[in-house]
Amino acid sequence: LSEVRGASHNGREYALVGVHNGFSIVDVTSPASPTEVFFEAGANSIWRDPFFHNGHAYCVTEGGGGMLIVDMNPLPSSTSLNSMLYTGSTYNISAAHNMFIESATNKAYLFGTNDIDGAIILDISNPMNPVELGIWNDHYI
Repeated sequence: LSEVRGASHNGREYALVGVHNGFSIVDVTSPASPTEVFFEAGANSIWRDPFFHNGHAYCVTEGGGGMLIVDMNPLPSSTSLNSMLYTGSTYNISAAHNMFIESATNKAYLFGTNDIDGAIILDISNPMNPVELGIWNDHYI
């Protein structure tokens, strides 16, 4: 594993898990019996960082492929979840070292992408359709 982050959603507790070969969502509401409810394979990488915001999981990796976005809203009644890979419009976002989401402003900050050493700033008000707001590229983050 590379990173685990918790998410409370629709009355359940989930672990968002970056694994070497993809991304996993595990229902941990009953800690004694965790259940994987979603898995999406991805490029092999020891670096995969998930975040949760507004009913959606976001995950970046240095392995390439883009930022994974998973709509968790159907959980727990359905484990058939829509997902997409966001690769950017102005900036190439096929790989990123890390990310941070500022929930109050619906902004995602992607760090150490393949084109920008600093940060690419995204508006994620519409979770499955990020909008690039700009960059800060004075130094590596």
